[in-house]
Amino acid sequence: MTENNHNDIIKYANETLKNTTDRPITIDEFIKEVLNDPKITRNAHQYLLDAIEYYGTRKIFEGGEEKERYKFFDDPANNGQHAVLGHTDVLNDFVQDLRVIVNSNERMQKIILFNGPTATGKSELKRCLVNGLKAYSQTDDGKKYTFDWNLSSLSSTNDRLTYGDAESYSNVDENEWFSSPINSNPISIFPKDIRMKLNQNVNYSIPIDINIDPFSNEAYQKIKRHYGKQNVENLFSKITNEKHFRIRRYTVDETKSIGILNAEDGGSVKERLIGAWMPSMFQVLDSRGRKNPQAFSYDGVLSQGNGGITIIEDATRHADLLLHLLNIPDEGYAKIDKKLGFDVDTVPIFISNPDLMEQHINRENNNLSMDKIHGADQMKAIKRRIFQYNIKYLTSIENEHNLIRKEISGHKNMNNENNVVNLRDSLIVNDVEFSPHSIEAVAIYSIITRFMDNDNTSLSSVEKALLLDRGYVDTPKGRKNINDYDDIKLNEKDGTFGIPVTYTRDILSSLLYQTESDTYLPHELLDEMVDSFSNAPIFSDKEITVFSRKVDKVKDYIKKEQEKDIINAILFDRKASEEAISEYINNIYAWDEGEEEEYDEIVLKEFEKKHLGMKDTDYTNNTPEKDVIEYRQNKIIKPLNKYLWKQRNEGFKINEISLIDAPVISSLMGSYDWQDVFSTYENLDPDNWKIPSENTITKEIKDNCIDILVNEFGYTKDSAIKTSNYIFTENISSIKKHKENA
Repeated sequence: MTENNHNDIIKYANETLKNTTDRPITIDEFIKEVLNDPKITRNAHQYLLDAIEYYGTRKIFEGGEEKERYKFFDDPANNGQHAVLGHTDVLNDFVQDLRVIVNSNERMQKIILFNGPTATGKSELKRCLVNGLKAYSQTDDGKKYTFDWNLSSLSSTNDRLTYGDAESYSNVDENEWFSSPINSNPISIFPKDIRMKLNQNVNYSIPIDINIDPFSNEAYQKIKRHYGKQNVENLFSKITNEKHFRIRRYTVDETKSIGILNAEDGGSVKERLIGAWMPSMFQVLDSRGRKNPQAFSYDGVLSQGNGGITIIEDATRHADLLLHLLNIPDEGYAKIDKKLGFDVDTVPIFISNPDLMEQHINRENNNLSMDKIHGADQMKAIKRRIFQYNIKYLTSIENEHNLIRKEISGHKNMNNENNVVNLRDSLIVNDVEFSPHSIEAVAIYSIITRFMDNDNTSLSSVEKALLLDRGYVDTPKGRKNINDYDDIKLNEKDGTFGIPVTYTRDILSSLLYQTESDTYLPHELLDEMVDSFSNAPIFSDKEITVFSRKVDKVKDYIKKEQEKDIINAILFDRKASEEAISEYINNIYAWDEGEEEEYDEIVLKEFEKKHLGMKDTDYTNNTPEKDVIEYRQNKIIKPLNKYLWKQRNEGFKINEISLIDAPVISSLMGSYDWQDVFSTYENLDPDNWKIPSENTITKEIKDNCIDILVNEFGYTKDSAIKTSNYIFTENISSIKKHKENA
């Protein structure tokens, strides 16, 4: 590491701490800040909503349509490491419901339940929420405050907050600042009528019905008694004097407005939700015959998540907590004892696998009369307080592809526009190469196993997946858009079953440490996945049968993609330049409009012969025959006009839109076939492709093809040779027929 790098790291560390560490402020400074920016007093639901909206949205294409996606769920605070891939509709519904809660008159009301099978992204969602809130709290927009107490300057030892014996102090002991254990909102320190006045003076809804926490109330009352005995004026100012009370900004993190209850966490319901009494502390604290709230641990998940979010992971292990949350969502209040309690301000989020609600449905209820069913379901009351979101397996090829890469190689920045990874790209890990189209192949295969079989559709499952993923599919008759089909939509059961990404990850990861091969082709990975089904206990016999019969469709599609690579590499020198494409477009529009002096018939004919597969017999001299005329009108001009129409915007100018980028042009320019290959290289010998003789045209063509695959198509030399050999071997009969007909 260079000296400059060292200095940059230290500088960045200093700036990071500077942005997250503020000096404590006084009550007066806090009031001024509230008047200037009242949203620093907002409740937990509003804070979470603001954090999500802070990062803005982006347009995506998912499930066959364009959507707005909140960037918050791309984990921008962590460079996309824990991005939630897909599930945009579910996440948008969650944000919309959160907005409903925020704009209601009550405070907590609902419990959020994310439900779904394993490996669907629920854990990533949890990490994304934690990362996002933490990062947001470090911004100026996300400032969050709580307060500390210090009684060390009081004269009586009994009035101290310390947990041990100590001498009396007249000065403040900086070691004896004690924080509000539940990160209470500083606005709660003010009397209710003051909060109401503040609410009237600002254009914002400041929380009014909010009380100071029991721990802090104990400190408050001790200071109040101390100065009350002295009959001082300005009692509130004395209580909140900077010797006793300070307000400080804090970074939201685990235990600091983020409470997380894991599957392995134990204890009684109250311990898990709120905390526990510490009997040993009663002897130290002056309790005066009562339970002192300062002897309570406040380490329950609601206490830790106060002011932010409370996450119950693997909720089926903690299903009993739901029954004890009947009143808390409505009242926003939790008791730590019969006489003591505190206001709860948090967004409770349960993450369940499998369906938590299904665990509590008594199937025998089906035999009950309607008037008795309601009472038979003990979860009925809690269900009305739940917003449930079902997270399924991904049904987007692109998202599954990114997830597989991430699972295997820890690939980050999945949503970074400067680090684009294409579906067809290879993946090299531990010096083992999954050749181009390999990750694409296993992603497509995983996706189509998650579709319900639909006999009514005219498309294959692979075509359906492609249409939903990118909005179009290339057919022998040209490119067709998703709007051209009436039967393409996701079934409500699509994504509820299929091959999970964890299975794919384990199969591919195992190949990274085997010695059989350093390069794997797509069909080899697909075979490995199918061959391993029988050893995977997660699949039933029926699933294995259904999944196995779907693999051939993926193999056929990927083989065609590989074949395109080989053909385009062989004919790479025939690739049209931008100048040639522009000239052709200008000429064909002039031809269509009948402006004979504006177009050159020879330019059109030669371009079409070289790049679009036309032959001399398709023209009389330079005049196109009927088939060429229809081709120009239906395959080029109409799609180009449609593209222009879609690209229009208010005040657009035609010369501002590049027709070279139109999908129809990029599709046509890469639509060579074997007829074109043998028309150009009539001496190419398919039988000798695998081991061509030296000093032959076949050897020269193959060497050039391999170089182009490596330099232009992202192959390594090894994968280029293996792929080209595979295509010529598998398709040798059809290739030889094309040669005969060329």
